[in-house]
Amino acid sequence: MKRVTLAGLAVAVCLAPAWSQEARSKVWPIVDEGVAHMIEGLPNAECLGYPMPEDAEEPPEGIHAVVELPTYLELISNTFRYSRPMDRPAVEEMTRDGRPYRRYTFPPVQGVSGGWAKFWAHWVPRPTDADRQDPGVFAWHFVTPDGPEPEQSRPIELLPELPDVRPPERITSTMYTCPALNMEPPALPLGLELVQRTGINLLGAWESTPEALAEAGCGDMGIRLQLNHGGISGWPDMAPSGPEEYTRDRHGEIVERQDPQYVLDRDGEPWARSRRVAASLAARGYVLAEDIEWQPVFDTGFSEAGIRAFAEMFDLNAGELTPQIIWERHRTRWGDFRADQYLRLAAYLTEAAHEANPDCLVTWLPGAPYTTTDGELMSDMIELGEDDLGRMVYCIFPFPTGRMHEGFDILQPMWYSHGIGQVRMAFERCRAIVPRITVPLMPLFLGQGREFYYPGGDPGEVLRAMIWAALLGGAEGYGFWQNEFSSLQLTWLARANREVAEVEDVLMDGGPDPAGVEIEPMPKRRFTLVSGEQRRVFPVPDFYQVALNRAFAHGDRRLIGIINLDQGLEVYYRLRVAGLPAGDYACVNVSEEALVVPEADALSFTAEQLAAGLTMVTPAQYGVTLLDIRPAEEADVAELGRQVIADIEAAYADCREPDTEGALLAQRGGLTIRYDVAPGAADPLILLESADQQVWLNPHSGGVIRNWLVREGARRPVRMTQPQAGAAMDLFWSPPDAQWSGDERAAYEVLYTKIHGGKAYVRLRQVKSNPALSGLVLTKTIAIPERGTDVEVAVDIENQGPAPEVGFCYWAHHMFQVGREEPAAVEEQRPEIYMQTGEGVARAPTDESAVWTRPDEPTTPGNENWERKARNGVTTGDWIAQYSPATGEAVLCQVEHPSPAQFYSWRQPDTGMELSCEWMYPHVVLPAGESWETRYLLRYVPEVEPEQLPKRLLPSVP
Repeated sequence: MKRVTLAGLAVAVCLAPAWSQEARSKVWPIVDEGVAHMIEGLPNAECLGYPMPEDAEEPPEGIHAVVELPTYLELISNTFRYSRPMDRPAVEEMTRDGRPYRRYTFPPVQGVSGGWAKFWAHWVPRPTDADRQDPGVFAWHFVTPDGPEPEQSRPIELLPELPDVRPPERITSTMYTCPALNMEPPALPLGLELVQRTGINLLGAWESTPEALAEAGCGDMGIRLQLNHGGISGWPDMAPSGPEEYTRDRHGEIVERQDPQYVLDRDGEPWARSRRVAASLAARGYVLAEDIEWQPVFDTGFSEAGIRAFAEMFDLNAGELTPQIIWERHRTRWGDFRADQYLRLAAYLTEAAHEANPDCLVTWLPGAPYTTTDGELMSDMIELGEDDLGRMVYCIFPFPTGRMHEGFDILQPMWYSHGIGQVRMAFERCRAIVPRITVPLMPLFLGQGREFYYPGGDPGEVLRAMIWAALLGGAEGYGFWQNEFSSLQLTWLARANREVAEVEDVLMDGGPDPAGVEIEPMPKRRFTLVSGEQRRVFPVPDFYQVALNRAFAHGDRRLIGIINLDQGLEVYYRLRVAGLPAGDYACVNVSEEALVVPEADALSFTAEQLAAGLTMVTPAQYGVTLLDIRPAEEADVAELGRQVIADIEAAYADCREPDTEGALLAQRGGLTIRYDVAPGAADPLILLESADQQVWLNPHSGGVIRNWLVREGARRPVRMTQPQAGAAMDLFWSPPDAQWSGDERAAYEVLYTKIHGGKAYVRLRQVKSNPALSGLVLTKTIAIPERGTDVEVAVDIENQGPAPEVGFCYWAHHMFQVGREEPAAVEEQRPEIYMQTGEGVARAPTDESAVWTRPDEPTTPGNENWERKARNGVTTGDWIAQYSPATGEAVLCQVEHPSPAQFYSWRQPDTGMELSCEWMYPHVVLPAGESWETRYLLRYVPEVEPEQLPKRLLPSVP
């Protein structure tokens, strides 16, 4: 395996010109998937782009793309953003690899968007059988002022033409944006056929005008159009005209945005222009989306007019109220008042739309629902369950949930996340929200396309899981707002919507959680752990941790949905359905288009057989199983494939492993490695222990050090106090899309545990699921010595492809708790950060976020603006320490080469006691097949003066 060092790369970056032949263009979504997926017979959109310098407003003159494709691909359109016309490329016939190709030389790119000079092109594959056997490659390069860049290519993989199936009729499936329609008007009918065949029945008019879409036959295809009326940062018509337009925060400071009460007291007149626009859009007869991005910020809105209205609502004396008094004494009432304000403001725009067209449905996009662990903000909050620390989490909307119908017709919150977190959030939040609201819930999943890509798996599996998580949770629709949608994703959307169409009547007319439906997990194995007096049994996989499931009933029909979020293991379970009238029932596995049968020659189950139970399985990696149990009608199922229960049971018997008991993993001399049951931890932890210390790791949640106990004095340098706490957390500072993406809390595979050479080792591995890090595999080894209070950490990151190269900055994150056994009573005793500077050992200013960089270190790609503001000093050493002036103890972090680019620390604003200790490495571009590594040491020092910290360093990290 080839290793990459930083020194040579740093020089190359510093010496590279502004325009370099080494700069890499991209074709989305091809580079995300590593393959050019293309649906036969329908247009496939590709976005070709070349990266621009940070300050570029226009691309340099003449920069253009050259694409080479097999001749069975027909170019039907090429446009700039929002279908702006673009001249057709020059085309010449050629030969490549002994077969006919065409070379397209596109005209120069105009304009810069998102740091790229880019355009869209659409190709329709019309292959022969020979083409299907050997589809060829999609090859491209850009020509820049410095000459042509190196050519790139990806293999073409042809996908079958989408079947012509019935899309959902009652459940809304929305594409808020659709780059696949960023095309010239003559090509739109074929583009709309693509949208129709994916099962989309509501389409945002972004890339093409409503008039062009209507003329292309959008309505005739059963696709409604949704027009967007966007506000600005939550408040339309912000031009100030008087002091009462300004709101204040709870400290009395002016917040420069329009005061809601100012608008309400004038019966919406300050919003006259926005109301006219809403009416104009609604008059066209479409669905109207109010994209206002209102967040429920309850600690603002204080103005003289607002305080008077608040006092009147709750019969208080306005003269005795200030923002500070209201916040301290009447906070819940103030939250209720603000929510009422939001709802009345929403009604102004909705009423204008309904007056212009009573049939227009107004959807409201209030931004992501706000979550908090503060249960006293307002009286109308939705409980979401407990977080990792046992605190209740609440969901807050800007409107009273039971009165939403007074302000709009559809609630369409924008949900930000990806992968497992997004699927689980959709299911859990929909279940919690739907019973509380009086309008349909249709969550809108946000992303840039690449946020839903997962190396080693299809990018559409997670999209399908998101859809079903929302619908099983009780939503009446869903939507995607993405700037990139691949052909492979579209095929998964088509599959999901085919499933939705088959069972939408049960979802819409039936009731959830019927009596008589029971699921009993059947794990691959169970292991029993004993720790002191505690004894717990852990199933693998844990069905209740990884499988989302819910049932619906409509008459004698039952729908059971299961989503498996385990990325490696299938989940087996025994399903029992009791309470059905006597008779025969078909059990259709809608997701597999198969009939589940008790025997090969049978077509149905009796009610008694269903009550006795049947063994079922749901695949790993976002697998979905939808079982539609209904009175048997042979004509409905004759053409389906068969799933025989005996075959499923045999498969389970093959994978089943014996249950085990015991926790010991390794033991030698004074070192032990074992599983442990820890208070407050839902997962079994791995404990490394010696005569001097105990270190607990959580491989199931980020592979972090969850607890660290130094036996002498019973000191705890690490303990979990919040979800971001712990030590040895793996993060990525660059690219920005990878920051706090969810990977840092995802499970790690335990590769091995061993004791060798007087040290205990645990090696963990995680395949990065974040699309910005596609193909990276992180291996982390944590070790402790037989004597002493050190923890050694080694990190190895390998690019296993398919991406030819991946750029990143690794980020090590720790939150130590030195001195917390004696909480500081005065500010001077709060924990501190020390590091090496040119003047010696210095204390870092950490009242807020602080960054200390290496000398002459460039800013990090994607984070330049933030770093310029946050950097406040230079460090000359490869160490950082967290020190407690209250106790004199410290945790000293020593980093081996490569040196960090910068050290970083964050302090909790309220108490100042929570303090992070972090560092980021220089940016690396890692080619496929190569790896990057670093090592660092965490050393607990019981009593030390800050200026003596360098003397506790090792000459080199072992």
